[in-house]
Amino acid sequence: MPTKENAMPAGIWQKLLAIQKKFKTFAISENSDKTDPKTGKASYKYTPGREIQEKIRAEMDSLDLMLVPEYRLIECPLIDYPVYRLIGGNPQPVPLTKKEIHFVVEAKYTWIDVDSGEHAGPFTVVASGANGTDKSSGSALAMAERYFFLKFFHISTREASEEPDAHDSDNLPMM
Repeated sequence: MPTKENAMPAGIWQKLLAIQKKFKTFAISENSDKTDPKTGKASYKYTPGREIQEKIRAEMDSLDLMLVPEYRLIECPLIDYPVYRLIGGNPQPVPLTKKEIHFVVEAKYTWIDVDSGEHAGPFTVVASGANGTDKSSGSALAMAERYFFLKFFHISTREASEEPDAHDSDNLPMM
């Protein structure tokens, strides 16, 4: 006979609340430092989206929840902006023009409880990605999902040093 501690939550909102209760904080990964390959300068640290998706997906699977996305392209302009590079033996940076595709998408997400057929949503997020190749669309879609999870479940991301006891309910460090 199931006890209150191991009973499956009933209903879609209870299942979503169970996920929110499990994940309060994701620590910023210590090895996530983005470094500019040309300058060697560190730019920022982050919580990898793959880690967020894998951990939340495991909970979704255990609760028989699906998240159904729907995407709409808002705009996709080609943008130009200046960059400065050291070329040859020239000690002064040379101005160049960099071209990137700026992909802006509206993402709508609907939660489905596979057990009951109940649904919640759609919930809308707007995201963008810029890159010199077709990676801009993938960046925008990945960012939409990552920030949807973080904001929907009210999950914060913190520097591991700022949040020494950042953990999930299993008391495991989130890195």
